[in-house]
Amino acid sequence: MIVFGDQRVDLNPILAEIDCVMPEETVIVGDACSRLICKSGHNSQAYNSDLYFFDAVALIFAKDKNKPHGIGETQFRSTLSTGVMPFGPELRAITMKDEAAGLYIGVIQKRPSCIEQEKMELRTYLVFYEVIVANAEYLVVKGVGIQPGDTFLFYNLDSATASATCHSAYEKFQVLNPASSSRNLYSRDSAGGGGNGGVFGGLIFSSSYREESYFDSYPIYRNFPGTPLTGIVCGRDIGRDSETSSVWQEDKEESPGRCSLHVCTTVYLVFLYIPPSPDLYIN
Repeated sequence: MIVFGDQRVDLNPILAEIDCVMPEETVIVGDACSRLICKSGHNSQAYNSDLYFFDAVALIFAKDKNKPHGIGETQFRSTLSTGVMPFGPELRAITMKDEAAGLYIGVIQKRPSCIEQEKMELRTYLVFYEVIVANAEYLVVKGVGIQPGDTFLFYNLDSATASATCHSAYEKFQVLNPASSSRNLYSRDSAGGGGNGGVFGGLIFSSSYREESYFDSYPIYRNFPGTPLTGIVCGRDIGRDSETSSVWQEDKEESPGRCSLHVCTTVYLVFLYIPPSPDLYIN
């Protein structure tokens, strides 16, 4: 699923619900601060923001359950490189007054599901807010949704973190490169998106808040040289990645907060063709 959110809409609650209902293996990427151009179904008219606007649009790649035998599958793999690092003690919100760069707070929010309201359990999410004003009396952030009792940490841009996580993204994709190591899942003949299978394309969604030197595509182009690659510089990048969602909750018994809408992050997506199993042709 590739999601594009309207720049006037807070996409955090929408992504939280999508994350809740979609299977874990569903890859979700995109840009949360877009100006949309889209067509839908039989509607042949292009999107016109002067007449109406959508909160978000999504391009969905669905699996054909009735696919004939002998035809392979297209799979999607994603990872991300974050460019922020938490610092300071964990803090707690006492009061809240809504007011609508470089410094952010990551807020752990426990909220009930808007879709499954009959269930009483709370889900935990990590939501980032840009700090607008910070002084001895007030901390003003951009956005809404914080409630008394929510805990948070400060985050700031960190070049060392960006470099390290970019290299980590490279290593995660190495397992898909048949020529890189013995850990690969495919034969050498399938490298580079050849006729028998392999990675045949890639997309990058990179935050505009990252410095220019961080717009680095090497996790894809070094693993899969010659593979078509494109991307977009985003206002807020979307990437479903629960592994890096909450740094300071690692030592706690509670489940870490899930995060789908990031700041200062680059999200990498590759398209992978899986040939049909030879066992399908054995009588």
